[in-house]
Amino acid sequence: MTLLLQSDKSPKGVPLTDLEISWMASLPYIVSVPSTYIMAEIGDRYGRKLALLLATGSAAATWLLKLCSMSIWAFIAARILVGITMSGSCVICPTYIKEICDSNIRGALGCWDASKSLIWLRCKSKYDSTIKEEIDYIKEEHEKDEGQGPFLVMKILSNNILRRAFYISLVITLSRELCGLVQITTFAGDIFQLTVAQSIIKLSPNQKAIVTGFVQLCGVTLASVLIERCGRKPLIFIMSFISGLSMCVLATWFLLQHFNPPGYIPVISLCICIFCDNSGTLPLSLVLTGEMFSFKYRGTVLATTMSVACIVNFIQLLFFKSIIKVMGIYFVFYFFGAVCLFTAVYVMIMLPETRNRKLEDIYYDLSTSKEKMELGDRNTVSIPAFSYGNSIGWMSPMTLLLQSPESPKGVPLTDLEVSCMASLPYVVCIPGTYLMAAIGDRYGRKLALLTMSVTSITIWLLKLCSMNIWVFILARMLVGITMSGACVTCPTYIKEISDNDIRGALGCWGTIFFTMGCLFSYIIGDLCSYRLILLILLLVPVSHFVIFLTMPESPSYLLKKGKDEEASKVLMWLRCRKEYDLAIKEEIEYIKEEQKKDEHQAVFLLKNIGKDNILRRAFYISLVAAMSRELCGSVPILIFAGYIFKISSEGTGIELSPNQSSMVLGAVQLLGATLVSAIVERFGRKPLLLATCLLSGTSLCILASWFVFQNFDPPSWIPVTTLCIVIFCDSCGLLPLTLVLTSEIFSYKYRGIVLATTMALASIADFFQLILFKFLIKVTSACSVFYIYGVISILTAVYVFIKVPETRNRQLEDIYYDLKTKKEKRQLETVLQFRPINITNNMIR
Repeated sequence: MTLLLQSDKSPKGVPLTDLEISWMASLPYIVSVPSTYIMAEIGDRYGRKLALLLATGSAAATWLLKLCSMSIWAFIAARILVGITMSGSCVICPTYIKEICDSNIRGALGCWDASKSLIWLRCKSKYDSTIKEEIDYIKEEHEKDEGQGPFLVMKILSNNILRRAFYISLVITLSRELCGLVQITTFAGDIFQLTVAQSIIKLSPNQKAIVTGFVQLCGVTLASVLIERCGRKPLIFIMSFISGLSMCVLATWFLLQHFNPPGYIPVISLCICIFCDNSGTLPLSLVLTGEMFSFKYRGTVLATTMSVACIVNFIQLLFFKSIIKVMGIYFVFYFFGAVCLFTAVYVMIMLPETRNRKLEDIYYDLSTSKEKMELGDRNTVSIPAFSYGNSIGWMSPMTLLLQSPESPKGVPLTDLEVSCMASLPYVVCIPGTYLMAAIGDRYGRKLALLTMSVTSITIWLLKLCSMNIWVFILARMLVGITMSGACVTCPTYIKEISDNDIRGALGCWGTIFFTMGCLFSYIIGDLCSYRLILLILLLVPVSHFVIFLTMPESPSYLLKKGKDEEASKVLMWLRCRKEYDLAIKEEIEYIKEEQKKDEHQAVFLLKNIGKDNILRRAFYISLVAAMSRELCGSVPILIFAGYIFKISSEGTGIELSPNQSSMVLGAVQLLGATLVSAIVERFGRKPLLLATCLLSGTSLCILASWFVFQNFDPPSWIPVTTLCIVIFCDSCGLLPLTLVLTSEIFSYKYRGIVLATTMALASIADFFQLILFKFLIKVTSACSVFYIYGVISILTAVYVFIKVPETRNRQLEDIYYDLKTKKEKRQLETVLQFRPINITNNMIR
């Protein structure tokens, strides 16, 4: 109808405008927000049957209005009624089906309509023991909900298990709305219209839309068959992953459209996306919500998640056509693909299987899957790292823009000004590291992380308010504070709230968010206007500040301040324990013992480290790792990515722009950071560091040789490939593991000051190399610079092999024993032979 009503043959007589079509498409979703609660209330108070009959009446009125009038206001009124029908189908239908079905087929019936499930239900003619057990179970479910009070959403959010179940329902529901299915089905004709020029498939846009509709039906039908065999979790994961890949393929087709890519790709990829969405998140989001909540909460949760999803749909449908015109359709489909892939990862980590299971069993998984909960709860901690990545990644596209004739400042910036902007964060980071460490030790890690968010907000506001070079420099100086927090406070906080067996993976979580932040800045830097970029990046720290207010303080800090009871409650929450058990008690005693050993030390912590042989060796390891990370070339590569690709592509015929090459680099960086979080607890710290440093050094030497032989026309793919390998190795080696190592080889007392000191020294090195980077390339050539980086990486690999101990799943005493010399170990063994009973941890050190 969109194509018909906007054509010259419109039955209305006058073609509808894009604005009118956008309102018609989006209005049902905004109307659905209040109507979901109305339908849920009717269903709870007067019965599910009456609510379903009202939804049917609303659907009938919709078509009668369209039959009786061609007025735009009649169309709008009809679309408003669609919102009421939508509420009934998305809230009452799955609730009703869940309540009348056996647990072994409720998923399949959740993909059908209510009338078929009623026919099946009536096939049982006698009141047997199975029926009696089911009635008893429903009564027991109701009894548990009695006395809960009317404020159901508050009750859900105040209960750990219900809150996690609610978050799962909300994420899956939002993923369903943001995966692109709504836009594709609503604007299918328009989307296919954009592909007509290159398409070899001789079908009209409407005929292609019919094909996708048929595929949609096939997907839903298949889901009803597979859902009880494969389960909910595998089906959502597989379908989300395939859909995400297909969306990215389609986005790439639109991006490379001027190169005449195969014309069959849009139809096939869209069909795959629609098939997967209708076999996965579309039916199963409702089935899951119906299965994870009891009768009392079911309607409220469905209404709430549906309302939030409808608000999102209203906004995206209203602005869908405008976004395509401003940013390009490939940006939209890349976003949809990213949402689908994120959903697949989230499902794999967080979602419990609900097939053929009762609420008690599902809630048991939510309460005992401690590692999954820690991963989910700690996402918030790493948002400052994402914001820090935004600041670092912002420089790459902005360097090219601000030094071009089209600079939003009016006058292009000089090399000296850009070098100062790039390097100043690292010199400010020197006092910033000690400042953040002092705030974290004196006032708590939580306040230090909130301070980071306030600083990030100030950075983007300054750039929005003025184009003066001194404002730019001030904003970049403040980046040094966020850098300090991301590299000192974040890993310290994560280490102190994590279990030993997953602290490495969680320590890499910050790296994942940092790389995501860089990639995000690369993408929007190439697609959006200067001011829009700043507005988008401003939302990140604002969101973190609001969300992080709900997070607890570090247990180590609370125990240091004598707040034992509060620390116990925090640990119980972090470890998903309902009671103060032996494991919590042992962990608290271990933290106290660790802090007691540090009480007798003097206030001059660095002096104490220098006097103690073991601590001094541990400090050298942290320092070498930190300096190697900064001097291996990854920092200037990330900041000047666009500039490096520009000088390496001159005369080579590379068709990617410098910014697009930077996006490839950012994607590889994110891939490396994601990989290391999965393998760091399997392979350990030392093997990963050794392998990545060696591979990175070799790649840098190859890149340097490419610049040496540039006049002999070497393969043009070498710069992009080698730089991608370097960034991949850095993001799954030195970048995350430097911070993880330092956190694991020092106790609470020394952790902050060591991270601050190594970070300060590394920042000095970064300041000088960034301010001189462009100058050195022009004076000595790029090959000399990259040979130096390659040699440093290879020397780091040798040092790691000889000096660095393995720290995975080990206590401090075991790590410090490995740091002893052979002579010290022999002395310790002698002491152990004569005084085995009185050995203490201090003697081992």
